[in-house]
Amino acid sequence: MIHPVSNHFCQNCNRLRLTSDGNLKPCLYWVDELNVKNALGSREEMESLFYRALDIKPENHEMAALLAGQSQSHVPTERRMSQIGG
Repeated sequence: MIHPVSNHFCQNCNRLRLTSDGNLKPCLYWVDELNVKNALGSREEMESLFYRALDIKPENHEMAALLAGQSQSHVPTERRMSQIGG
């Protein structure tokens, strides 16, 4: 197990998650999702979507800031891991 607050691994994370309902998540913690279904059938649109997901991927999930009572730069997701696919 990797503890997300004490082990800062976000800067080296190169993962994207495709959810079962057709959304691409750049980060499991944040609410940001891109709808893949709209790009189906077009290689160019799909490629553009994946590059956009990589571009908006945050460098930090800021969980430590939340625990310290500080504000976060993004909105955390309310979806559970079972809803995301993890």
